[in-house]
Amino acid sequence: MTKLTPEEFYSYEDYSTKRHLFSQVVKEHKANRHIHLGTCLDLHFEDKLTVKYQLQERLVADRISFDEQLVSVLETYNKLIPDGKNWKVTIHLSLEGETSCQDRLMQLIGLENKLWVQVGHFPKIFSLSDDSLADGEKMKMGFHHVRFELADDVITAINSGEVVSVGCDHRNYPYKSRLTQAQQIALRKDLEMNFN
Repeated sequence: MTKLTPEEFYSYEDYSTKRHLFSQVVKEHKANRHIHLGTCLDLHFEDKLTVKYQLQERLVADRISFDEQLVSVLETYNKLIPDGKNWKVTIHLSLEGETSCQDRLMQLIGLENKLWVQVGHFPKIFSLSDDSLADGEKMKMGFHHVRFELADDVITAINSGEVVSVGCDHRNYPYKSRLTQAQQIALRKDLEMNFN
């Protein structure tokens, strides 16, 4: 999957007129890339469009200049885009309803390393933390970045329609879920043999 370049972003002026339509396009695109696991964990499978939207919004919020500053930020954001042999995921623990969010977060320390995907008869593939890419404040609010590295035979199985499941083996959060057909079709597009 190709990486983002500065030329792909709207200027502040252009984005003010395109923002509503662009956000609707991204919302529809993300619908089958979002998996709710258990009671409070959301997995957002990233791709070029979802990452572009995040950064475009940040450009507006932080008034990032379209020069060296954008190039520097792009270097980090581009690492969130899958490379054709992996899935890259932003996870979020939604703990607003918990009596003590901080206590619950403490109970779930290490959860980002206990997530897995399983394809057909293949063994579970556990998540690898990419929190070096995360903003410190976001991590405090339950956000993490992870990736799942996929071997060639696993990718072939995914493209052949094998069942894909996701889950978590953390002792305080044991959940699993089977992806819908629509979700599997959406995530296949991240794999290199399906690139346009």
